[in-house]
Amino acid sequence: MQRIYVTGGSNSLMRNGWVSRMKTAYEDRIEVENLSIGAATSLMAILRVKSGAIPDGSTVVWEYALNESNHFKNGQSAASLMYNIDWLLTLCARRSIKVVPLIFWTKVDAEVAETGEPNQYYKDLFALFESRGISPLDFGAKVKEIASATGVSVSDMYENGLHYVTSETVMDAVCELVVSALDSASVPEEAEGLKGKDLTLIHPESEAVENFKSGAFAGEYAPVVDELRIPANGLLLASYVVASQNGGGVEVAVDDQPLNSYSLMTPQRENPPFRLIKHLVHANGEGVGVPVESSITVSRYQKDDKPIIQNMFAWYPKKAQEGEKDDGFISALVEV
Repeated sequence: MQRIYVTGGSNSLMRNGWVSRMKTAYEDRIEVENLSIGAATSLMAILRVKSGAIPDGSTVVWEYALNESNHFKNGQSAASLMYNIDWLLTLCARRSIKVVPLIFWTKVDAEVAETGEPNQYYKDLFALFESRGISPLDFGAKVKEIASATGVSVSDMYENGLHYVTSETVMDAVCELVVSALDSASVPEEAEGLKGKDLTLIHPESEAVENFKSGAFAGEYAPVVDELRIPANGLLLASYVVASQNGGGVEVAVDDQPLNSYSLMTPQRENPPFRLIKHLVHANGEGVGVPVESSITVSRYQKDDKPIIQNMFAWYPKKAQEGEKDDGFISALVEV
């Protein structure tokens, strides 16, 4: 029995999606551990590796391309996204973890790629995997084959702009593509520029620690009541947080100098879960990360104007923000 770990977004979480299909159609051959979280990027897979959720020597299916293209369109630079992927591949190289990149496309990206060039994110993505000795599985090409064979358009292969239809034909095609690559899956090459460096997860100094558990994650976090201080020296890349419909905003400072203010509110939804693990991306302009010499501080955002609302978050009118906040800070991701 082969065990694989799936790290990706909501296309890997759908009730009748490809992961669900693989668990039943290949149950005698493959055991699937699904670590996907909707709207996330490779930063979430880094957390999984660093926390030990993905053991050394494992095989990982990476399915973040569609999400990351969406983050790219909403302001995160391609350089930042590639840097995080490169770190993930480097961590996998150091732990003998095999990586199978499964490339999904948004509906718009797939339509554009039919007649023109893909966006910069996809161009850089394929080049990066090639440079690390990894062969990605381009499901976009498979979708074109299915559409042509069934006499429909590529657009008809989508339920909406961000999700494929969950027909047996389409989901079986994903499973077959992944299964066909498992025996030849390989460990990526370590990035030359990251040799001698490492990533560390640093938790805030706080006595008010609480436990958070959802279907996708379990761990400790610190509520943002008083100012949280995180001792650090290196390059701040991201923060992992508990976000909520009843969340608020936070102000982040580096070495006692204000960096930015961010929303920790999730998009409104009718059904649970209402509290989710998410990540904030930190950067100065188009660069990668923020240098820190001594400390990172996180405090409650108190101003009336909107904070930064990154791609995974929302911001509601002030009248909808009453009551005690139930968001929080898990850890900072720092390159050292």
